[in-house]
Amino acid sequence: MTTKELGQRIAERRKQKGLTQEELAAKANINVRTIQRIEAGEVDPRTYTIQEIARVLDIDPLELLDQDDTDNRLWILLLHMTNYIPVIIPALLIYVYKKNQVPEIREHGIMVLNFQISMFFLLMLAGISSIILIGIILAPMIGLMIWITTTINILRFLGGHQVKYPLSMRLLK
Repeated sequence: MTTKELGQRIAERRKQKGLTQEELAAKANINVRTIQRIEAGEVDPRTYTIQEIARVLDIDPLELLDQDDTDNRLWILLLHMTNYIPVIIPALLIYVYKKNQVPEIREHGIMVLNFQISMFFLLMLAGISSIILIGIILAPMIGLMIWITTTINILRFLGGHQVKYPLSMRLLK
């Protein structure tokens, strides 16, 4: 779906609800100019913005996007599951292959890649500190944190909630 089509769909749903752009912006806590630009097809909105607009319009965000929901959700799910593998290549391949096709995959891909890079650095520090025995305790704790964080984020994604990766450096934007 193009940004123009997304903007038209949002405008159509907004009008069906009997809302003005100003009312939608206020209820979604988004700038009015952002709503105007989205509806005009001038910008590619972030996932959070789409989710907030969908919340106000009482619809599923994926309904707004009108994409092959199953396929896109599967790619995003696979992207998050790559955290279970201690190699960055699968996440990078999914991100590079799909980032321009689905805006949501771009956003999730950046989060996952930032998390994986951050955890790689933490594990490297744990490996270096194993010389003084701290790393022997620290490395399994970091591994457990990666597993728990990934599992929670997969469940959050499947439940339609915002995904958050703590301790991630924002290296990619």
